Amino acid sequence: MGNFMDSIASSLGGGINAVNAAKIEANRMQEDIAMGGSTSIHDAMIAAEKAELSMQMAVQVRNKILNAYTEITTMTL
Repeated sequence: MGNFMDSIASSLGGGINAVNAAKIEANRMQEDIAMGGSTSIHDAMIAAEKAELSMQMAVQVRNKILNAYTEITTMTL
């Protein structure tokens, strides 16, 4: 069971890191545009949307995990 839980924790951690990286990249691109850099607005908007969708997905996964945990803890044996 320990290996399974380690695998889940690693996957969740990797997912959270990916969401964070997407948000950081979107912010970097927006800052580049604001400073007159070479990033296109089109690319920045796509990066921002990807970051937003990643965050929404992470929240939904969290909600599903919490619901499953709640169901498991309320089960009677």
